[in-house]
Amino acid sequence: MEIITKIFDFDFATLVPDLSPILDNVVTIMRVAILAGPILLLVMGLMYLLIVPKEANHWMGYRTYFGMGSVQAWNCTQKIAGYTFSGLGLVLLIVMLVVSGSFAKMEQNQLVTAAAKSLLWQAGLVILARLVVSLAVTILFDRKGERRK
Repeated sequence: MEIITKIFDFDFATLVPDLSPILDNVVTIMRVAILAGPILLLVMGLMYLLIVPKEANHWMGYRTYFGMGSVQAWNCTQKIAGYTFSGLGLVLLIVMLVVSGSFAKMEQNQLVTAAAKSLLWQAGLVILARLVVSLAVTILFDRKGERRK
């Protein structure tokens, strides 16, 4: 390596970017990372409740096979998805605010591990919420969009 630096008269360490500003703000970065999901989930749930298309379509809204059969099924699907996702987003936001409050006391390795675990829990709960909404709509409506009795 010394031979190369003598030949080129160049310090290869200058090619590596300075990561100290990023590493100094790792607590803030991890807080933003784990709070972005719940905020997005809350906004998405509120959109399903407040900005609902009049009819079923393939571009906007929460779409399921059984929820697109009729206008009644479509509106019910949007309400179920809206309440589920906004409720989950609100609960996760509160929990993640509490979890991220303890980040300042942690070392960087523990901090990254805690943030990764939090993100995995969030992803698992979102998948579970999607299953719950799809199952609820499947139980409530048939494939033509009529209520089951």
